[in-house]
Amino acid sequence: HSFAGSVFSEFPDHFPQLFRTKQVTDIESESMIRKILQTEKFGKLRPFGEPDYYVGKILKAISDSKKENQDPDKVSEFAKLEIERIKSDPASISSRGPTKGKIKADAVGKIEKCERTVLFAEVYRAYEAQKKAEKLLDYDDLLIELLKALEQDTQLLSELQEKFQYVHIDEHQDTNVSQNTIVMKLVDF
Repeated sequence: HSFAGSVFSEFPDHFPQLFRTKQVTDIESESMIRKILQTEKFGKLRPFGEPDYYVGKILKAISDSKKENQDPDKVSEFAKLEIERIKSDPASISSRGPTKGKIKADAVGKIEKCERTVLFAEVYRAYEAQKKAEKLLDYDDLLIELLKALEQDTQLLSELQEKFQYVHIDEHQDTNVSQNTIVMKLVDF
């Protein structure tokens, strides 16, 4: 994260979309998610009696998704494919008793979880759109913005590859997919 911040500072012309952005606070993030969840279509993510139950879980899932370089479209697509896989899996169909020929209860539970993941992806998409409209960045956006720039801006990538000819990563076992992808782009010279 600090590496991304230093790149933004040293090469601001490559990041015009970040001009006048500010880091969103945890309170602002939670408030945005609460507001998004007020939409009727997200009712399944507002359990009766505990409407904020999923707020923290959603923010953690957004952070985890970004660390794995998964945008809302990728998350949604994966969940939809998984629903279809479960439905078409012969092991998901009961072969005996009164439920013979119907989807097993365990499979129904997995499908419902995937359906909540599709809803989560919509919340994630709305959260990102709201941050963009308000010119806000969260902590994990630092990595995502740098990664996007390295994928799209060959000049920036070349400059960084020439500047960092040797890379030492302390505690490499603690890096995530986004961080590893950045490193691989830098060392693929």
